[in-house]
Amino acid sequence: MTLDLIEAFMKLVEQKSFVRAAESLYISQSSLSHRINLLEAELNATLIVRARGKRSFELTQAGIEFIPIAER
Repeated sequence: MTLDLIEAFMKLVEQKSFVRAAESLYISQSSLSHRINLLEAELNATLIVRARGKRSFELTQAGIEFIPIAER
C-alpha cells in the first residue's frame, strides 16, 4: 500500500467528489478510480460504492473504518 493510494482515498473523502478530488491531486478521474480500485484490492474490501450514472458515491462500513487508519 503506497501513500499515493491512501492520499487518493482521503482526498476523495474530503472532497466528496471524484471530479474535485482528481483535480486537487492533478490526476485524471480514471487515474483516481484506478488508485481506489488498487487500494480496495490490497485491503480486500470495498471502501466506496459508486452510484451508476451519477457522480456520487457512498462510503461502506469498511471505508468509514479505514479513515482513522489512513489518517495515521
